[in-house]
Amino acid sequence: MGLQQLWFAVIGVLFLGFLVLEGFDFGVGMLMEPLARVARAIPKSKGEPY
Repeated sequence: MGLQQLWFAVIGVLFLGFLVLEGFDFGVGMLMEPLARVARAIPKSKGEPY
């Protein structure tokens, strides 16, 4: 394996890691709205400011 292939593999792995982590972030963002609706249905106890 030459130096060019090594760098190609390193850049590819880093790019893949970025895409996986960015996808996780989008997935969490998409779940925020439905989970927020469920949380609003829970009755508040006294003393909670929100």
